[in-house]
Amino acid sequence: MVLKSLKVISEERDLGVWMDDSLRFSTHIGHAVAKGNQVLGLTKRSFVHRDSDIIKRLFISLARPHLEYANAVCHPRFKKDIEQLEKVWRRATKLVIGFSNMLYGNHLKAMKLPSLVYRRYRGDMIEVYKYLHGMHSVIYIGKYLIGIYIGVLCFPSVNLCKVSDVTDKE
Repeated sequence: MVLKSLKVISEERDLGVWMDDSLRFSTHIGHAVAKGNQVLGLTKRSFVHRDSDIIKRLFISLARPHLEYANAVCHPRFKKDIEQLEKVWRRATKLVIGFSNMLYGNHLKAMKLPSLVYRRYRGDMIEVYKYLHGMHSVIYIGKYLIGIYIGVLCFPSVNLCKVSDVTDKE
């Protein structure tokens, strides 16, 4: 039998999520920011009349899905990653004619959009609610967490952890 050594890679893409060899998602966020900026550039070049409602609908349907893809898995925790994502939101709000000289917070209020940080916290609270009210089933074999059922999908846990490491379900 001929043994071959495995090729060492520094980053990998799996199910559309980029991660590096130390499980950081900065590469994924960089790709998401690039795609979001591409969509915003296309929007800017394609639409002459850039009213608040039109830009909001285009941003929500075309750019935001790229920025929030797999947000539960690759939650941005570094300040530089959060700032990169927020830059895309700022750029989207500046596309509206008449908003270029306003502050970012006023842009969001005028367009009735929540900030990206608020949306992430809201999503986290929804997941906590689902766990606390039994909408997610957690599977244990003995003392180890095996997987999580969400509706009909099962997500096996990547690392087996002891029940004492996880807060009690009851």
